Amino acid sequence: MPILIIFLNFNTKEAIPISKLMILSGSLTALMMGLRNKHPFRDSISIDYNLVILILPTVIYGTMIGVTLNKILSPVLILAILTLTMIINTYKTLKK
Repeated sequence: MPILIIFLNFNTKEAIPISKLMILSGSLTALMMGLRNKHPFRDSISIDYNLVILILPTVIYGTMIGVTLNKILSPVLILAILTLTMIINTYKTLKK
């Protein structure tokens, strides 16, 4: 998301929905690619619906909180929070 802000001169309120659209496109592409994979023991697709049931409510809740904070907070504070989140996630990834 910072790439959208830095290189394409979007502010945070414009870059966040575009970033969400890119994530949606990537997940739909992964779904389409995953539909080709078959279950190893049955004649069906290999999608774990229990995992979807667990993850989807938290994603919706997080999106609602994010939209609310996007309307309330200033763009500078939003950028600071997103940068901090990216730094923490990068550190955790590199630590593994």
